[in-house]
Amino acid sequence: MTDRFATAAAGAAYTLTWVVGLSVFSPSTTVTSPGSDLLRQYAGHERVLALQYLLTQGLAALLLAVVLAVVRSVSGPAARVVRVAGGGAVCVSLVQCLLGLLLATVAVPDSDAAGIGALADTINRLDGLKMTLLAATWGCLAHAVRRREVVLPRRSVGLFAATSVALLASAAGYGFLYDRLATAAFVSLPLLLASATLAAAYVRPRYGDGLRPQSQQVRGDRRAA
Repeated sequence: MTDRFATAAAGAAYTLTWVVGLSVFSPSTTVTSPGSDLLRQYAGHERVLALQYLLTQGLAALLLAVVLAVVRSVSGPAARVVRVAGGGAVCVSLVQCLLGLLLATVAVPDSDAAGIGALADTINRLDGLKMTLLAATWGCLAHAVRRREVVLPRRSVGLFAATSVALLASAAGYGFLYDRLATAAFVSLPLLLASATLAAAYVRPRYGDGLRPQSQQVRGDRRAA
């Protein structure tokens, strides 16, 4: 019960971290904003910019890892995809955090517009990679729910599937620095936060450790006979 409460709390904290992180600083930028524009908006806001990266890319990544630790308990082939893709997304987010801190604490104070532009482009492209990995993770989770390999309401399949599709759209926008597709993040992020919170609160393996689905047990018993 304690572990379940801790995981549910991590899911809620993941959402709260993103909400607070986006609230501390809201620059009017796009994925194609040049370094000179970014410098004008970031100058004088280095501390809150660093805080934003620490929250949305650093702390959020660690909380997501806790959530995915439970999602990885899904049985079957989906578990391997979740383990690799989900873990990769966490690692990418931590790299983004480091680059964001470099941008906020070095490039902006030095008024290095070219450096700011290069770092911002790299962070955005990494966002595209992270969203792709998360889309794969959430797609596998939707598949596991549909096959009843985890204990979640069947109607939640739509939420996880929609999150996966929306993440793919926004991933294309950030990965290829295309503003129109990047705006899909206004949909994919709320869906991601809602579904992550749901997964952290409710997802559990359908079958206990070392157990197989009943259909597999029956087939195995027949072979043994």
